[in-house]
Amino acid sequence: MMAVAKTHIGEVKMSRGKLLEFYSSLESSYRTVLDVRLARTYGKGFEEIVLEAPDNIYEALSRALGRHNADVFMIMYARWLQRKAVS
Repeated sequence: MMAVAKTHIGEVKMSRGKLLEFYSSLESSYRTVLDVRLARTYGKGFEEIVLEAPDNIYEALSRALGRHNADVFMIMYARWLQRKAVS
């Protein structure tokens, strides 16, 4: 599934496969923070939320981590996508 998430920083293409691939490339400590904060807010981890609705991940991160941290995540994801396209 491919969707476009409208974020504070602009639009970012969201894909279950790419989001999960990006997530697995992150440091384990960062993944743990994401999972704990999302689980505390939604009762679900990052992977579960992405599998259900990848286009809602920005909203979920904004609510669980704050908008600034959600924006940082989306910037990292967008740059990762750009690097993957070049490779």
